[in-house]
Amino acid sequence: MYNDESVLENHHLAVAFKLLQEDNCDIFTNLTKKQRQTLRKMCIDMVLATDMSKHMTLLADLKTMVETKKVAGSGVLLLDNYQDRIQVHTDYHCITCSLH
Repeated sequence: MYNDESVLENHHLAVAFKLLQEDNCDIFTNLTKKQRQTLRKMCIDMVLATDMSKHMTLLADLKTMVETKKVAGSGVLLLDNYQDRIQVHTDYHCITCSLH
């Protein structure tokens, strides 16, 4: 049914988006097409990032991003683009999961 990567996560996404197609279940009905596309991409990125088999890679990416931004000299971690925001969110999730 799903590809061999992130099977459970892909299943959760498929079920969630299928539920949104049912009567009175589309909580995003008032969004524009562009907003819906952006939200869908964000949901997919965040759910796929919860695949714990990718934990160490995500953690290394976060460390690299933080170190790169430190070298830039601002001293403040600016999350000024989509990829940085998603990365921090998903890495935070992975870190909190690993603590339990």
